Order: sequence, then structure tokens, then C-alpha cells
Amino acid sequence: MSAESLNPQLIDEKIRRIRESVKNWEDKYVKRLSELESAMLKFAERCQIDKSELNDQISRVEEMSDTNVAIRQRIEKKLIVHGPTLNSESNQRVLTLTLNLVRGILYYTAQIRDALWYPRTPTKPKAGLAATSASEEALADDGEQNDDVKYKVSS
Repeated sequence: MSAESLNPQLIDEKIRRIRESVKNWEDKYVKRLSELESAMLKFAERCQIDKSELNDQISRVEEMSDTNVAIRQRIEKKLIVHGPTLNSESNQRVLTLTLNLVRGILYYTAQIRDALWYPRTPTKPKAGLAATSASEEALADDGEQNDDVKYKVSS
């Protein structure tokens, strides 16, 4: 008698477990396969959406480019038509004159402002604080004499 004939229940149990294992594996496989299929469909849908968005962006860029070309052509036509009438020298002279006028106004406005808000007060030297030495007085006298000589020579 063989061991197989003695334990038919054991063999049936093994076959049943193998079938259950295969069924569980098939269920897992089918589930995973359906998950992959749904992921692929979502990916394909997302790619379609991205493709349509990119096509929209490309068409907007092309429209903007066409608009820019049209604007540039209009500007070039206006420059060709009005270019000879524009005299850059006279424009530059007017600009320089205006700039110098504005400079002068600002300069004299600043002078008036300084005179009104910050008047110069004559400073009186205090005798006790700053006594000049003999050498400083001699240098000052030499400077005055040199100024007198320069004035007489230039006259």
C-alpha cells in the first residue's frame, strides 16, 4: 500500500490549498491589473489634457507673435513715412535748451531756498577761546600782501 492511498484526505487538502493559493494569486493579479489599467487610462487622460493646454498656449503665442509682427510693421511704415520730417539736430537743440532751462530754474530755486531757510549769520570770534599766534598773523599778512601784488600785476 502506498502513502497516497492511505491519505486521500491529505492529498485533497493539499490540492484544495494549492487551488486557494492560485485563486488568491489570480485575484491579486486581476486587482493589480485593473489598478494598472485605470492608472494608464488616467495617465492617457492627463496627457490629452496637457496636450490640449500646450496647443492652446502655442496658439496664443502664435497669435501674440502675429500681433507683434503687425505692430512692428505699422511702426516701420510710420517711421518710413515720417522719418524724413524728423530733424534730429533741431530736436537735440530744443532738448538741450529745455534741459539748460530746467537746470537754471533748479539752481536758482536752490539758491533762494538756501537764502531763506539757511541764512548766513556772521560769526564773531570769541577773544578768550581762539587767540591767534604771531606766526599765524604773519602768514595771514603774507597772504594779503601776495593778493595785493597779484592784483597790481594783473592790472
